[in-house]
Amino acid sequence: MALDLASLKTQLVEKGYKEDKVTKFVAYLSGESAKQNNAVDKHTVLELMNLFAKYYNVGSNLDGVNVVLTGKNMALITANGYRNKVRAVYPDLFLDVQLIREGDNFGFKKINGKVEYTHEITNPFEEKKIIGAYCVLRYGDGNELLETLNPIDFQKMKDSSRNQATWNKWESEFWKKSVVKRACKANFAEEIRDLDEIDNEDYGLEDEKASDDTKSAILAAHAKNKTK
Repeated sequence: MALDLASLKTQLVEKGYKEDKVTKFVAYLSGESAKQNNAVDKHTVLELMNLFAKYYNVGSNLDGVNVVLTGKNMALITANGYRNKVRAVYPDLFLDVQLIREGDNFGFKKINGKVEYTHEITNPFEEKKIIGAYCVLRYGDGNELLETLNPIDFQKMKDSSRNQATWNKWESEFWKKSVVKRACKANFAEEIRDLDEIDNEDYGLEDEKASDDTKSAILAAHAKNKTK
């Protein structure tokens, strides 16, 4: 029997959850991406209500943007989930997260506290190996920060997870989410603490900040790249 999404929406609203978040949740569940990838109809109304509450209670939303279903009773907080959690406190937050693939041309500088960067994607339509990810943050009174993630650190994070299959299936999303999570933990630890606890329980992302060696690795690659 198909899941009764109308009943799900009614019950969540009656429990006092904000109607706009409930509406986005139900709209996501009724879309093709959720149905095809995650077997929505295999969930009971109660199971989906519990999943919704789990993320709602830490200030996020299971809506296909901030959190996505990855299987029965399993969901994944995305890079957007971390970004929007911080934006609730810092509405002016600028956060640019990008993947670097083989063949891309890129460069980073920090001059007088300002982060300057270039990234030329040589062929955006060809699926090439990911060699790194970066996140540039700007917020508040001139705060500008660069966070990076290299393949060695990414593999360590992946190896620490109890859900290897999910990392393999959603590799590019885990790259983006991991570098954003690292940046947020380094700069907004209190703001994301409750969200982070859930993510660590579900996916075991490594609890660490970027080292100077991590940042220098991608900058060294840039220097080599410029000499070609």
